[in-house]
Amino acid sequence: MIFTRVLINLKVYEKGKQKIKASESIKADNSVVSFNDLDESIKSKIRAEVDETKLNDQLVNLRFIWLDLNDTVEKQENELVGQIDKVFNSQIHSPRAALNTIIRLFNDVEYIYNQKNKADLLDERKRISSDKINSTFRLLTSKNKCFDYWRGQQREVSQILKIKPAERETFELAFGSAFDFFKSYNEAEHRKILEFVNQNLSNCETYTEEENVAELVSMYLKNDTTNFEILEFKAIVFAAFYEVTYKQSKLNENIY
Repeated sequence: MIFTRVLINLKVYEKGKQKIKASESIKADNSVVSFNDLDESIKSKIRAEVDETKLNDQLVNLRFIWLDLNDTVEKQENELVGQIDKVFNSQIHSPRAALNTIIRLFNDVEYIYNQKNKADLLDERKRISSDKINSTFRLLTSKNKCFDYWRGQQREVSQILKIKPAERETFELAFGSAFDFFKSYNEAEHRKILEFVNQNLSNCETYTEEENVAELVSMYLKNDTTNFEILEFKAIVFAAFYEVTYKQSKLNENIY
């Protein structure tokens, strides 16, 4: 995927003449222009070219934005990684991995073509909603919170969950991967474990994070079986615990 730096020039000519009646350029020194701020003749021309009534009604929300990006994929990716790191700082474990996750979202719709050479902007299959992007970043930040706790409390977590020193790297890789699998509909067992943790976390009677995870592991195995090896299963429950608690904390922030 490569983004193209485009200078947007909006022009309306006087009828039957080459004389420009109104114009607007979106560029470095005029980087954000809203539809409502355009000259009336430009707005009328855009409205006339939009057939869909629902889409026409949404033009008031339209913004033209100048993106000053480099010309090669590698430079663009490096710039975006830097922006992610700048905006989220320590909230995300790996800005480059975060960028790759976001790019995959857009790759999912990249192969949905216009039908009969007609662009249908109301086709939701061709959109990446802000909700989906926000939920992806929530997942990435909860993953980072999990990594931070693990790396600060490896000894305590290992003792409670009975993880041998030689198994710690495998455990870390497993819970790191689990966050990606939670959002994949092809990973039914991961999603099943996540849902179990979501429904049963409030039933835990212990007082620390690792004790809660150990309790959830025991609770699950008393009533169900898993196809995962026990070490991987513990790692998935560990990841699910942080995914659920992070969402709950964000919900409480919104309430208060």
